[in-house]
Amino acid sequence: MSYVEHTIEVETVLGENDEFDNSFYAYLDEYSIHHAVGDVGDSGFPIVKYTGGPIALCNMLRERFGLEDHDIQELYPNIYGEK
Repeated sequence: MSYVEHTIEVETVLGENDEFDNSFYAYLDEYSIHHAVGDVGDSGFPIVKYTGGPIALCNMLRERFGLEDHDIQELYPNIYGEK
């Protein structure tokens, strides 16, 4: 069995609250999700590239961004192996 990683880009609220940021980074570390902060998006928050396994990424989108499964499938089909 091989481990497959995927990368998604999500505008993320960062820099507004140090305690929240530290909690979020600890969450990413715990679930082995790598991140790279990029340019600021249309909402005024940075676009962050998250790289990790599909289960970890889906859980992060549910738990930390409040997305439902159908939203994840629509917005990030590459997590499920689709292009």
